[in-house]
Amino acid sequence: DRLAAPARRRRLAGAAAREAADEARLPPFPTGFGEVFLARFTDRFAGREGVHAVGFAAGRDKPGYRPEHAPLTADLVRRHLAGDTVLGTYLVRRDDTSHLLCFDLDVRRPFVARYAADAEERSRLKRLLMAEGRRLLDQAAAVGLPLLPEFSGFKGLHFWAFADPPVPARHWRVVGNWLLERLGAPPAELAWELFPKQDAVPPDGLGNLVKLPCGVHPQGRRRSAFLAADTFRPAPDQAAAFLAHPVLTPAAFGELLGRLAALGATIDAPPPPAPAGTPGPEFADGGHPVPAGIVPAHPRPDEDPVAVTVRVPLPDRHPPAIERLLAGCPLLWHLADRVAQGGSLSPAELHVLVYALAALDEDGRVFLHQLLNQAPGYDPNAVNRAIHAVPPNPIGCAKIRRTLPELAAQTGCACQFRLPEGCYASPLVHAGVLPASDLALPARGGGHAPCNLSGREEVAGQSGGIDLLMREYRQVAADLGRLARRERLLRVQVNRLFDEAGSDTLVTALGSYARLPAPPPAAADEEEETAPARPAGSAA
Repeated sequence: DRLAAPARRRRLAGAAAREAADEARLPPFPTGFGEVFLARFTDRFAGREGVHAVGFAAGRDKPGYRPEHAPLTADLVRRHLAGDTVLGTYLVRRDDTSHLLCFDLDVRRPFVARYAADAEERSRLKRLLMAEGRRLLDQAAAVGLPLLPEFSGFKGLHFWAFADPPVPARHWRVVGNWLLERLGAPPAELAWELFPKQDAVPPDGLGNLVKLPCGVHPQGRRRSAFLAADTFRPAPDQAAAFLAHPVLTPAAFGELLGRLAALGATIDAPPPPAPAGTPGPEFADGGHPVPAGIVPAHPRPDEDPVAVTVRVPLPDRHPPAIERLLAGCPLLWHLADRVAQGGSLSPAELHVLVYALAALDEDGRVFLHQLLNQAPGYDPNAVNRAIHAVPPNPIGCAKIRRTLPELAAQTGCACQFRLPEGCYASPLVHAGVLPASDLALPARGGGHAPCNLSGREEVAGQSGGIDLLMREYRQVAADLGRLARRERLLRVQVNRLFDEAGSDTLVTALGSYARLPAPPPAAADEEEETAPARPAGSAA
């Protein structure tokens, strides 16, 4: 007990020293904030046209924000960076687009008092913030969304993504909500919020705001700063960290939406326009929800501000199961090749293609989006609905021939499979999946169980390739046996001609030939075929 208090003091001193070291890493204004940075920063964070937010004290030193109906300018940004004022941005522009996506990770209100007063507790919660932030960065990187982390200046972290030109706010929200759903619930002490909070904002509204980066937090009294993604330490050159961060082009954003669509995300269609006179929020403090009763409105029905084309590039190579399936089934290859060339499919053809590929779990679903994105009229939501309608048992060859009889005849659809008892013929056999009504196929998105040829358990997945390999090996071995027996017979017959001529060489009009080496002794079961009875009167 006597040692507990000194130990705690040492821990508090260490936490305070680390905080002081972080502060020391921050460049004082105006170092690093040149004119190029100011122009780019102002343009990127301008937000809603003709308005920005200004922070003010709202009692008990709790900050609030009020709208200032004037555009954000470089001079205002310079004052914000100097700590002379605190500014915020309303992310959703008047055409319901936004340059910005922001994930806001904060310490929840019940834990804020201890966070502010206790350096040791603050250190613990910061570790939680960094661990949770790392999870988001990893998830975002996996789908190709570059995020720039920022220490908010008080009790949380912001993670920024940028697009130029701006993209519909509803599409930013598709991306953000999909990532947060994949992330799952944070620790009990933390909470996530996503900005923009609205798909659309009425013409007389503002939407929610977020405090601009790199200023002094009005409550924490500390400068916010962009962080290095690998260490969560303040970037030594704040301007360089911002200027070097990737900005999504329309093509890159379309590919991002395509990747999410292929993984099952719903790319929201525009909602119906809100009734005339729908109220909008005057202002909202960043990090607090819009007041209850506010109904977001969609852009005017006669205009969709920015058309974002969902793009799912078709790669040069595909997962082995996909390539084996298409190489083995000429009918499916024909359908896939037609779509890849920009052609269209009939409903029956699309049905067959989706029902065959959807059985290959995530590889099949992603390939369907990659492929169908090449055809006119691609709708990622419609593709996902079709995938979700596929029953557990893969489509069989017999059903494909009944559904597409002319194409089956045209492409020579007549594969023959040697299958375990209880299985039925399907193109999926080429990919190592042996379907059967009484066999449990893997759950979508899950892994495959080990191969088992008993007919009572699943026969699928990577280990299911043994069926394909063994079938081919046995066929090749049988062919080699037949060829070896034929070669032996031909050698005997050719050498018999040399025996009859009494010479080891023969010359014809087409060339000269030498006697062949004597064949090795034949196996007992080959004697009859390789050494047929000689004609009467021939030499023994």
